Amino acid sequence: MVVLDCSVIYKWFVDETDSDKARVYCKQLVDGSIQIACPRLLLYELGNVFRYKNFTKELQQKCFCILEKFSLQLLDPSFEDCAKIGQIVEEFDITFYDASYLWLAKKYKCDFITADEKLVKKTKHLGESALLL
Repeated sequence: MVVLDCSVIYKWFVDETDSDKARVYCKQLVDGSIQIACPRLLLYELGNVFRYKNFTKELQQKCFCILEKFSLQLLDPSFEDCAKIGQIVEEFDITFYDASYLWLAKKYKCDFITADEKLVKKTKHLGESALLL
């Protein structure tokens, strides 16, 4: 299992730097060689990115329909988990959103993959837990 954040999954739908690397995870998910977990927050983040990147309503709908067909594991934190996420926020001085992905990777003892260079810099001492594509 691996945790991917919005910055990686967004690259499945656009052609930009490192989209080819991000799509490797998509292909592995489709062929069943990898499991991908994300906080359910991913859906809200993607919706926001689609809006601000000027995706048409039709294209947004198409992207979400595609994601629905994948077997992404969308998970919700408990109230207790939210307290742990809050600790991660304080430790790394990052957003609660970003900390949610790190929490999930820590909870399931798996790698966290992001294309967010600022996040990688803030969490670089985690080693394999925060990898830049």
